[in-house]
Amino acid sequence: MSKSELDELNEKIKNDPQLREMVITFKKLKGFYENLNDKYNKLTKEHDKLKKTKSSLEKKHNKTVVEVQKAQEKVEKVEKVLEKTEKALKVAEKTSKAQEKNSVKTSEKAEKAEQKAKESFLEKLKRLNGVRKRKIEVFQNRTEQVKSVLRASNPFYLLGAYPEVTLDYFNSYPDGRPFYERKNYGLHNDEDYCELADLYNLAHPENMFRLRNFFTDYAKNGNFSFIMTIFAYIFLRSSKNKSHEKDWL
Repeated sequence: MSKSELDELNEKIKNDPQLREMVITFKKLKGFYENLNDKYNKLTKEHDKLKKTKSSLEKKHNKTVVEVQKAQEKVEKVEKVLEKTEKALKVAEKTSKAQEKNSVKTSEKAEKAEQKAKESFLEKLKRLNGVRKRKIEVFQNRTEQVKSVLRASNPFYLLGAYPEVTLDYFNSYPDGRPFYERKNYGLHNDEDYCELADLYNLAHPENMFRLRNFFTDYAKNGNFSFIMTIFAYIFLRSSKNKSHEKDWL
C-alpha cells in the first residue's frame, strides 16, 4: 500500500467514529491475544518441567522399592542363619551333656567356652540383623517421602477429590457397612487405588477412551443399578467413534 493510500485510510478512520472504534477494539484484541499467548507458552513450559520432575521421582521410587526388596531378602537370610545356629546350639548342648558324664571338669570349661562363643556369635548376628532392619526403615521412609511428593503433585488430591466415605454411602441394604478387612466381590482392597489410577490417566489420558469399566455394589434388581447401566451405555455410545490414538490433552 502506497503512502497516499495510507494517508487516505487514516483520514477515513479519523472522520468515521465507527471505523475508529473498530480500530481501537482491534488493537485491544491484539494486545489481549499476545498476552494470552505469552501465558500459554509459560504454562506449556511449566507443564513440561512438571512432567520431567514426575518422571524423575518415579525412577527414584522404583529404585528405592528394589533396594527395600533386596534388604528384606538379606534380613530373611540372616534370620535363617539364626535359626540354623540355634538348632546347632541345641545339638551342641546335648553333646556337651553327654561329655559331662565322662569328665566333669573338662565339661565345665568347655561349656563356659562354648557359652561364651554362642553369646558372641549371637551378639554379632543380632547387631547385623539390627543394621539390616535400620536400612529397611530408611528405605521405607524414603518410599513415604516419594509418595508424599507424588501426592502433592496430584491436582485431584489438591482439589479434595478423595473425601472420606461415610457409612451413609453403604445404603444398598439395611445396616450396610464396608468390608475393608477382607476381599469383597473378588476385589483386592487398595487404599491408594484411586490416586494411582487418576495419576496414570493424567499421564496417559488416552487410557480413558481405550477401556471403561463401570462397577457398582448395588443389587442387580435395584433402581440405582438399572440407572447405572443406562448411564454406562449412553456414555460408551457417545464416545464410540472417537479415535483411540488421539492425544486428549
